[in-house]
Amino acid sequence: MVNRWPSGHMLGVAAVTSLAGSFHFGYQLTMTNPAQDAFLNFLNQTLGARFKDGLSDTTIENIWSFVVAIMFLGALAGSFSIRFIAEKIGRKRGLYISIGAGVISCLMAIGSKYVSLFELFIVSRILMGWSVSVNLGLSAIFLSEASPKECRGAIGMVTGTSVQFGTVCGSIVAMPQLLGTDTLWPFIYAVEIVIIVVFAVSLPFLPESPGHGKPKAEEQRLAFNANFYRFPHNLMRQCNDYGTFCELEKTKKCESSAWPCRDPIGSFDVVE
Repeated sequence: MVNRWPSGHMLGVAAVTSLAGSFHFGYQLTMTNPAQDAFLNFLNQTLGARFKDGLSDTTIENIWSFVVAIMFLGALAGSFSIRFIAEKIGRKRGLYISIGAGVISCLMAIGSKYVSLFELFIVSRILMGWSVSVNLGLSAIFLSEASPKECRGAIGMVTGTSVQFGTVCGSIVAMPQLLGTDTLWPFIYAVEIVIIVVFAVSLPFLPESPGHGKPKAEEQRLAFNANFYRFPHNLMRQCNDYGTFCELEKTKKCESSAWPCRDPIGSFDVVE
């Protein structure tokens, strides 16, 4: 009987990977709402102070609506970058780029508060949109290729769950009673940096997606990567790193049941 539920190992990989993409989409989507008054005051103190008569409340609200929506302009640009990054750079290494962009965006948003430059905050929103979009795309490809085909539906649910979890966290952290105040709102982004760093620290321990690479030239490595995600117990019992795996492959000492197929794209058969 085929097991359609992912292993705890695969669920852990999915949870860690989702911290880079879908979680931050939900977080950024809602954190501007509860802290809106703090952001409007920041806008008035920086941009409004340049005008002799200041800016009317209507003008400030219109500008803020544009700033909130401009993140999706960056997300649109990011969507056109996903294929190039995934194919030329790789799923895992591409996540490094998007994570770096997310950290830089958060630092720019924090810095805009202390240099009183609202334009820097606008640029940070665009860059964050690009980062979130690339993260969503690459993490979805990564998980789809890494997970066994019988339980990809369950793994896909982790992504949607992470979006909702991000919206909850963003709404709570940005509440005026917590960090959504005139002086503390930069810490909303500091919390996000911490979450991004937690994922970045975990990422080096995961192999590249088994769907990225040249099958003819990297057959053994792609097989090792696929087995890391789909048959972790068999893999760890016999060879705990790629070098050992290659040696066992050469001498044919690995149990055949541990390596059921050499299709690097994702059609491995689950061995009962």
